[in-house]
Amino acid sequence: MTGGVDGMNTSWHGSHRIPVARSSPAGAQGSFSTTFVPLDDAEAVGGRAGIRIPAGCPRTEYQESTMTGSASFRRASPSMAALLAAACALAPHPAAEAGQSGPVRVTTVLHPTFDTYLEGTSTTALHWLPTLLVSHREAAEAPVTRSAFLRFDVSQAALPGTVVDARLELTLQAGAPDPGAVQLAAARVETDDWTVPNTAAATDIADTTGPLVRRGDRFVYSAGVGDAARQDRAGDGALSLKVYAPAAGPATLAFPSQDAGDGPELPSLVVTTAVDAATARAHAAAASDLSVTRHQVDAMLRRPGAELRLREEAPLGSRLRWRSSDEQLVTDSGHVTRPSASLPDGSVLLDLTVTQGAVTLVDRFRVSVPHSDQVAAPVTPAYAVQHVALESGATALIDRQWGGVFEHVQSPVQHLDAVVDVRPGERIQPAVDAMGARGGGVVHLVGGLHRVQGRIDLRSGVSLVGDGPGLTVVQQDGSGDTIGTTLRQLTDVVLKDFTLQGIRGAASVSNGVLLAGSDPQSARHSRIMLQNVTVKNFGSMGIHMKRTANIILDRVASLYNGEANGLFHNLYLLYDNNVLQSDTDLSRPVLGKGAKYTSTSNVLVQRAKIRDAIGNGIQADGPEDTKILFYDYTVAGAGKTALWFISEDFKHPTPPTYDPANAPKHVILAKSHITGNLRGGVWKALTDVYVVDTVFANRQSDLMLLNTQPVFVRTGFSIAPTYHTDPNDLPLY
Repeated sequence: MTGGVDGMNTSWHGSHRIPVARSSPAGAQGSFSTTFVPLDDAEAVGGRAGIRIPAGCPRTEYQESTMTGSASFRRASPSMAALLAAACALAPHPAAEAGQSGPVRVTTVLHPTFDTYLEGTSTTALHWLPTLLVSHREAAEAPVTRSAFLRFDVSQAALPGTVVDARLELTLQAGAPDPGAVQLAAARVETDDWTVPNTAAATDIADTTGPLVRRGDRFVYSAGVGDAARQDRAGDGALSLKVYAPAAGPATLAFPSQDAGDGPELPSLVVTTAVDAATARAHAAAASDLSVTRHQVDAMLRRPGAELRLREEAPLGSRLRWRSSDEQLVTDSGHVTRPSASLPDGSVLLDLTVTQGAVTLVDRFRVSVPHSDQVAAPVTPAYAVQHVALESGATALIDRQWGGVFEHVQSPVQHLDAVVDVRPGERIQPAVDAMGARGGGVVHLVGGLHRVQGRIDLRSGVSLVGDGPGLTVVQQDGSGDTIGTTLRQLTDVVLKDFTLQGIRGAASVSNGVLLAGSDPQSARHSRIMLQNVTVKNFGSMGIHMKRTANIILDRVASLYNGEANGLFHNLYLLYDNNVLQSDTDLSRPVLGKGAKYTSTSNVLVQRAKIRDAIGNGIQADGPEDTKILFYDYTVAGAGKTALWFISEDFKHPTPPTYDPANAPKHVILAKSHITGNLRGGVWKALTDVYVVDTVFANRQSDLMLLNTQPVFVRTGFSIAPTYHTDPNDLPLY
């Protein structure tokens, strides 16, 4: 790393010869582009090439003294001090901006909120795949013809100011051959209904047909889409674009998608906006902070496996927010957990959001996490399940509010007198069959990576036990259910002490655990327990149980599941009864919900959390949804509603019918924290609801109540609950 900012140059906008600094730091690979605020003082800008610190620039102190220009930075690394000085210098100086009038142009890079490609006339989106494919073979409607669709948020909230210009840029996958004369074109999609984007009308955008051009060692398709961006900005703020090959040819072009790309590979919309001086100052400060932060992270990434010191605030005051694609390897705060020596290396995408006032800039890093070089000490597996104690406060509420009428869960009966070891590379199913044939037993999955193709078919009385999450990993390399059963009625099963994982971006969508009893009355599965288990990265459901009784989920983490569809969740319980959920983490479902409880009764949840759902955190509904107690449940950061307790009949979804018979009944919410979500709760036609010792603090609303009259005891709100009688007053989704 060198002291200073590499690649700085000045350019001129309009007839006023306003200097503009453009930063492209070493190692940044062009993953962001920023036009800094114009200044009238050309001499000040010229001096910045030598990282001269203007008077009045804020000073930052670190541990070891190093002098750079007129600013003193105390830190062990002189080069980092120079970078911090550069950030300070690049920030617009208030004195230099005195007299600046009229709008100022800045450039911001946006990435898609959603992207996919479609085959022929298919309406099946493939948005979770790592590439966007574009080809034109045989005919436009042929199955081998593929078109890419991308949606960008160009709303005023995401992009302050007035849109001057916008360019779509797609970078061909690394190592791809020269595309030659292949030409692509862009069209504006008239609607933003991504369930069937191929059926929506698309209007070609003029002057977007052209070849890919070489930039360094990569090929880029670039198309001017400014008019389309302005049109959609004036509408719903979502710009939807289609990229296709207008002429037939043999080539299939592959572009990294939003889900899998990083840095310069990400699909981008480069937008120039005209903003006021205050926004321009914020934009320049944010861009400078982003530049410095990237240098810092790039330096840290040169030491694979080391802790990442991820700051929450940058030198010029921008707020930094980090989000890891796998917190079990790298947390949002930068703590690194290396895979055990018997497992492969890990890879994590780390998203950075830089916020300065109304300005938001983003970037993404790929973090390689090598496996540990320390061979773990031998593990003595614990085959027997541990008892799960109930919170005394929860049982007291059951006694007081429901008169003690509640069906508590029954624990599975284990058979610990027979154990068979299965080592990585050996087949699991023969061991499960053998233990099932003798009436039950333990299948011990020895630590390491167990790859499976298809389903592990469970048998009654079998306990599947590993050496611990992260030590024993069962990975689905095929499709379908990873753990399930062909039995009509399954009983007394334990899954314990292992990680169950899919592969993000896999073309074959699979479930983690899917158990479905044959009949809700006569053939329910029963006494199923998951303890100390992690389930992650499945394109469909993480854990899905239906027509099952006596379910215990203890110390279960079900994370990052459901990337293929918004109807796939981390946990989905359907037509179940008698559930104990304790110390669970159901955070970060990809598209669906953290947890969904439909027509499920006698549910006790204690010490659970759901963070950062893109939509709703929890859904509860169904005519048999009754006796639900959430005790110490934390739901935070949901993009829509944290607690979505509804009464719609989704069997007839055009549109769903409001029916109070489908609403949950007898609900207790206690000692819970519902904070930082868009909406805290949308509750429709609930009966007998008791809320005690709970905190609501959300962005848009805390509670929207449709024909629902909860009893509140020692419960705090940042926004007073609103009461409604018209279903149209509340959001449908």
